[in-house]
Amino acid sequence: MKSSEEMPISMTAGKGKVELIADRFMPRLLRPFWERVQASSVGYRLAHGAFWSFAGTLVSRVLTLLSSIVVARMLGKDAFGELGIVQSTIAMFQAFAGFGLGLTATKHVAEFKIADPERAGRVLALSSAVAIVTGITATLCMYIFSPWLATKTLASPGLANLLRLSSTMLFLGALNGAQTGALAGFEAFKHMSKVNLLSGIATFLFMVVGVVVWGLTGTVCGLILSMVANCLLNYRALIHEAKKFGVPMHYSGCLCEWRGLWKFSLLATMSGLVVTPITWASNAIVVNQPGGYGELGVYNAVLKLKQVPETLLATVMNPILPMLSEQFANKDTAGYGKTLSVAYVMSCLIMVPTSIFAMYFPNLMLLPYGSSYAGYGLLVQWLFLHGIMVGLFSPLSSVLASTNTMWIGFVYNFAYSAFFISFALLFVPKFLGAGLAMSLCFASLIPSVLCVAYIYYNHKSFMGNFSLIKYSTIFISFGLVSIYFREILANQSAHIVGLILTVASFLLLGRRLLKSG
Repeated sequence: MKSSEEMPISMTAGKGKVELIADRFMPRLLRPFWERVQASSVGYRLAHGAFWSFAGTLVSRVLTLLSSIVVARMLGKDAFGELGIVQSTIAMFQAFAGFGLGLTATKHVAEFKIADPERAGRVLALSSAVAIVTGITATLCMYIFSPWLATKTLASPGLANLLRLSSTMLFLGALNGAQTGALAGFEAFKHMSKVNLLSGIATFLFMVVGVVVWGLTGTVCGLILSMVANCLLNYRALIHEAKKFGVPMHYSGCLCEWRGLWKFSLLATMSGLVVTPITWASNAIVVNQPGGYGELGVYNAVLKLKQVPETLLATVMNPILPMLSEQFANKDTAGYGKTLSVAYVMSCLIMVPTSIFAMYFPNLMLLPYGSSYAGYGLLVQWLFLHGIMVGLFSPLSSVLASTNTMWIGFVYNFAYSAFFISFALLFVPKFLGAGLAMSLCFASLIPSVLCVAYIYYNHKSFMGNFSLIKYSTIFISFGLVSIYFREILANQSAHIVGLILTVASFLLLGRRLLKSG
């Protein structure tokens, strides 16, 4: 194992606290693996960033899930479906408001924070300025069109005022996206962990108080207040990181970075603009069916459960893009491949066992929401089958961003959107919420396979040695078995099979992670 003098600065920073926690709580079985991680510059850097990201986000997501359960039980599935379509509408406008600034800030700050701090500062200033302009513009547009959207597309004129109120989240979301992206570029994962923790507490308090005092409207007010708190916490952390790296945050001369920012952000924005309107349209197809708001309410309840491991995955993956961008710029094929291989295994470890367990215990997943949400096992299974796919293909976005091939991301999102709306039109009228989950799975799988083929063909030397095809076949098959035998196996038999496959997937991936070192 390397001595501390031999380790780079990025490895030793904050090392004492991480090691202290590992020494105290890590099982003896995992200690040999931890020693190998410490001996690896890539492994330690990734583990250090992932640890702090994971710690705060875990508590934050649990609190957010608890608040959503409280809200779902108090509102009922129909009103919870209304909240879901409001949030989907926000997400549609957010694609423009965000302008791809989070990913752009991550990439450029990671590249220039040491090599050219002045340029990193100009990128930060321009990102925040653009976020303010696009956020205000999107907020005004949604405020103006809310009555038309509620009446003509959502079959619920009463939602107009709620949509207008929620439009303020567009400005806050744009600002928050740029701030979070910049913090990831600084690799400030400990600060991000603290922000996530405090933001999760604020979200829980504001949403629970809001729904108790003022129902659905109070819930939206709670979401707005929690976003305000998040932006303030991010701003404080960003000031600290900029000072630490000597990055000046001023607007003088920032427009000279417009060309590079525009080129990268435009592709990221176009990718988002392709996806989010289609997601919103697919949700609108559901709510326009008989009983559609209730179906969307259950769909969103299951989605909240699925988003817990997904958010943890996104947080653990935060260190990946800065590392891959740096290694690709330095033409470090060995380091890039090793980082990516570890990222794939970690991605699967977080998503696959959890999703397999949920697919074999669907009634257990719905139990916290109450009796009105029961009886939607097929919906749970298809949504968590998509969770398996998220685990398998999540690192692809970092590969595309780090290799400057964001246009492939746009093509991917275009194909995904075309498949999603097509399958939704086919499946939703027959299967309602479960049909939307089916559409999500098929729309994700087809372009993901094509994207993997493109990346391996054009950047094979950077891709590492993770057998993505083999693991995809194994884990998707595990999930499909649960759906196929849903009506055949008794609950007890299905549960036994589910436990066996959950443990098998965890052991298989754990063994692969040990080999990756």
